[in-house]
Amino acid sequence: DPAGHDFLYGDALDWLRPFTIHYHYQPQVMILQEDWYTQGVVWLHLAALAGIGALGYALAWWCFTHRDLPAPL
Repeated sequence: DPAGHDFLYGDALDWLRPFTIHYHYQPQVMILQEDWYTQGVVWLHLAALAGIGALGYALAWWCFTHRDLPAPL
């Protein structure tokens, strides 16, 4: 399938998919099912996205507080 991901990446990189935000961003369940909040998998994906976002903010804060800027004259 030239248009699919198997053509570009193959099965060798499939184990990396759960480590991307694109894997965890799945709004279809919330849109199509009224009782989406009863499904534990949805909450796991939301927790993963929140954790990735918090980690990004923490890394940005750390970089911002440790930058080496000269004092103003």
